Amino acid sequence: MLSPAKKKDFLVNHNITGLAIDATGKVWFTNFNGLWSYDAVLHKTLQEANVAHNQSPTLFTSLCIAHNGKIWAGTWSNGLIEFDPLYRKMQVYPYEKNITSIAEIKDADKGYLICLNGNFKGFNPNTGKFIQFSIPHGIPKETEVNNLYTSNNNWLWMGTKDGLIFYNPEKTLFRHHIFDKDITGQDVPLLEWNGNILAGGEGKYFLKLYNDTLQELADYSYAVQNNYISCLSLAFSGRNELKVGTNHGILDIDLSTQKKSYDPLQYLVKNNLSDNFITGLLKDHENNWWVLPWRNGIWKQNHNENMYKQVLRYFIRQGGFPKPLVVSEAVEDQYHNIWFADLDEGIILYKAGTQQFSKPFEKQLGRTFSTAHLLYYKDQVFSFSGTHIFYWNTTNFSLEQIELPVQMDKPISAIAMDSLGHLWMATQQGLLLYNFNTKKYERFTVSDGLVTNDMEGTLYCKKNGVMIFGSAGYLTAFSPAKLINALNVVPHIRLAEVMVNGRTISFDTTKTMKFGPRNNHFTITWAVTDYNNPLQNHYYYKLKEIDKDWRYAGTHGEVEFANLSPGYYHLLLKGENANEINADKIISLQFYIRPPIWQQWWFAALVLLAIVVGLYILYRYRINQFLKIEKLRNKISIDLHDDIGSTLSSISILSEIALHQKSENETENRLREIKESSLSLMERMDDIVWSINPGKDSLESLLLRIKTFAAKIFEAKGINYTFHIHENIRQLHLPMETRQHIYLIMKEAINNLVKHSGCHYAEIYVDYKSLLLTIIIKDDGSGFYIQNSSTGNGLSSMKKRAAEIKGTLTVHSVINEGTAIGLKVKIG
Repeated sequence: MLSPAKKKDFLVNHNITGLAIDATGKVWFTNFNGLWSYDAVLHKTLQEANVAHNQSPTLFTSLCIAHNGKIWAGTWSNGLIEFDPLYRKMQVYPYEKNITSIAEIKDADKGYLICLNGNFKGFNPNTGKFIQFSIPHGIPKETEVNNLYTSNNNWLWMGTKDGLIFYNPEKTLFRHHIFDKDITGQDVPLLEWNGNILAGGEGKYFLKLYNDTLQELADYSYAVQNNYISCLSLAFSGRNELKVGTNHGILDIDLSTQKKSYDPLQYLVKNNLSDNFITGLLKDHENNWWVLPWRNGIWKQNHNENMYKQVLRYFIRQGGFPKPLVVSEAVEDQYHNIWFADLDEGIILYKAGTQQFSKPFEKQLGRTFSTAHLLYYKDQVFSFSGTHIFYWNTTNFSLEQIELPVQMDKPISAIAMDSLGHLWMATQQGLLLYNFNTKKYERFTVSDGLVTNDMEGTLYCKKNGVMIFGSAGYLTAFSPAKLINALNVVPHIRLAEVMVNGRTISFDTTKTMKFGPRNNHFTITWAVTDYNNPLQNHYYYKLKEIDKDWRYAGTHGEVEFANLSPGYYHLLLKGENANEINADKIISLQFYIRPPIWQQWWFAALVLLAIVVGLYILYRYRINQFLKIEKLRNKISIDLHDDIGSTLSSISILSEIALHQKSENETENRLREIKESSLSLMERMDDIVWSINPGKDSLESLLLRIKTFAAKIFEAKGINYTFHIHENIRQLHLPMETRQHIYLIMKEAINNLVKHSGCHYAEIYVDYKSLLLTIIIKDDGSGFYIQNSSTGNGLSSMKKRAAEIKGTLTVHSVINEGTAIGLKVKIG
């Protein structure tokens, strides 16, 4: 919290209403009871200003620091305050409304103004007067502004209850004066006087004087017998003397004294009440006056006469009767010839040398041709009809025509030539500019600040180059030079935002940005920083890999690309302002979307390698399988040759012996041996067939066979036995070779137990845990000395088989206590 330096400077109200820092770093702020400063070095708060015009406290509501260091503060009901920190002086400028927000801005004339909240009001420090800004068209007059802010580029930003308004007096191309209601039902006559503009209307708007900012300077209203009349045409009779054509004759006005003299020209009225409806006036080089009454021909008053005389009534007859001329305007050329514009007859010429009237362009334009206005400029006369402009040289009468472009082909209501020699046209589709040198057109519309595109009215160029457009509803002033310069101002362009998959990223335009395969949804926003008419800026883009030509993005610079394929992309962005001037550069964005892993070259190489390796492994597997089969065949062949061959040989020998035995007992013994050999052979054949049967590859099948074998010989010898087989071996499958070796090891162990142990009890234990198969066969027999039996009892064969399947065979034997044989094999 800030602490006051003195008790008398105590912050009565801590509600801070405004805050700013000056060039020295001092903090200035306002609250409801004054203007304060805070010195951050001394930690000192000081009340700088207060106003006490009455007993009620002054509520300071806002402040701003001007370019010259002065402090401006707005108050509630006590006006605008100017405070000079150097001399500590305060000046109060009373203002009838409450001021809630203020800001300084530079105007079109490079001066500084203080802007106030509401209705585009301001204060000019140079004149010490409150002023009204030119309100941009489309913004309500009673706009309530809550906050003001001036940006570095001199744009005034206004926060209102209806949204945000931005405004720059330096860039205001058009100034408007909007009338409360239409001031006339006719064209608005315009004429310059003393650097200001006279504009005619009807009733209380009969004739008024305005400056270049369209502020009203003088009122020359006139009534005839308490009835207002209409101003139809204007022409000077002297330096300050003005002749006004009205709907009831002519009014002479001394603009300096406002003295008026009215002549109804009643003698002109013969056939119609509108016969003294004066639509045009011209004073020629001899000070003769030419008067153009509505549908009443051409009248002339010589400088030495008091009466007007009709010099031409008609050219053609219609229905057997003369068709009165409807002449609306006249100009005099360098040869003192008079040119007239007629709504029915077209162009009429009065030749000073012959004093004859003619229609010089009847062959080119037709017998009847409608035109209402003429413009004389440097030995040429310009006129128009509908959408066509034509002009001719006053020396040789060579007629030229200007065609409007198709996109601008709308009826013309007025023309004027600016001081640079450019032709301006008011049309139903805006304000047109034609450059005779480049043969090009430019168009200005409501988007550039016009009140409306339908410009029905009058154009007039003043000596200082300012162009005035007058219509029944408003006046518009603009500088053609500034307007043309605005066309040539190159706007800037900038990248506003890049979003990838809905997330804003920082995009480096100087290098190629890289993104993952899933980052393929791009939204890019860019902006043309031309705020004259920002809603009519135009934006274009081109994705070089896809688009041959530029694509139009609309009036908002945003483009979205969804599901872009992997690869390199080069996106170009450009823009133009409402006047079709391209921005200063083209934004270039280069980025690369990496393909998924399976689309990258190294992945393809790995896949190819894997396929090759896989094929090789498959090949090796097939070879190994073939070798295994061959090995099995060889083994079966060897087994059959060794076991069956030897057994059959012994049977053959025994049979031969039995045939030669004479004793029946000896023959019986030999037959018994043959029987036993045959049974043994059958058993071995059964073992071989079982070992190669793939349907018997489970450990459960192996143990079932062992259990059957063991039970038969245990019971034959009267040995009690027990099997302990865990449930977890049910789904365990064994390779053929492993199964065969385990089976033969267990069978050999059981055979040895029955033949040599002399036991009364035997136990077989089988378990499978952690990929390890454990088999234990033990008995309570006589036991033996292991060190003396390393090569006997088939132990050597059993250990060899265990080694073949990478198993471990253990033998534990104690004399008179029994023997235990264990086998551990890793399976799975």
